[in-house]
Amino acid sequence: MGSYLPLFMLSVEHEFFPGDVCSALDFVPTPQSEVLLKKASLLTRSTSNSVHVFYDADQAESLDLYTGNPEEPFDLQYRVFSKDLFFKNYSEAVSYKENAILYFDSANAQQDEEGCYRLHAADSVSESDLLLLDSPLLNDILSKKDRLVCPLFIVNIGISNSGDRAKKYTLKFKARETIWKYYLLGNMARKDSYITDLSNKTEFEFTGSESLLDKKVALTFRSKTPIPLRERLDCRFQLKEKGPGNGKILIKRLPVAAATQISKESINGKESVISEIYVNC
Repeated sequence: MGSYLPLFMLSVEHEFFPGDVCSALDFVPTPQSEVLLKKASLLTRSTSNSVHVFYDADQAESLDLYTGNPEEPFDLQYRVFSKDLFFKNYSEAVSYKENAILYFDSANAQQDEEGCYRLHAADSVSESDLLLLDSPLLNDILSKKDRLVCPLFIVNIGISNSGDRAKKYTLKFKARETIWKYYLLGNMARKDSYITDLSNKTEFEFTGSESLLDKKVALTFRSKTPIPLRERLDCRFQLKEKGPGNGKILIKRLPVAAATQISKESINGKESVISEIYVNC
């Protein structure tokens, strides 16, 4: 056995995470791909956001024989799952539909820089990357179980010749943007209060009072523009009471939106995605 050299690497970036490093992904090859990996003596290593495939340098000629037959394409297909149940909540919504799945093929890769290729035509994953679930392309990829618990996406990496070595493929997801809606409960939920952004980037408007399921009444404030969801946010929103000067600070730092609390609401006749934030003050 000789030294192992990189055949290809696939990594996934996501704006939601610090450094855009997506986490908690599981790259599962199809049964047919498992056979190819073993037959060609390929070695696989995975991380939380990437999969790396290596070949034995002493078996390079044998690999060329496997990959050089146009009648039997050497395609490695991966079903990619997330261990995070809320992945779709914080990912740009246009990327998902009930009757379709994201499908990426190295045959359509776009070169970003030397040796690095993105697997989508746009700058980030978009609706154009969706493939209908009844497409014949998926017949040998998705099992009955996969169709019940569908992967986040599917990737097909084709290896055709010795020129397809050490390529780096990437997928780039945008974070979902939502309207943030604060529900204020308790003693400080005053009608003369308001929310301010210390960085002066986001404006909030008072949207009245609402009765909750437990019959409590909350004052509500809503951001005028969408805000990108992030795993770690450095925004600083304060609850203040109107008065002389800049007003009295009631809550120095309001909690930020979590990807777990998503709903929909009609705003000016248009359906919008809402991040609900409840504050008992």
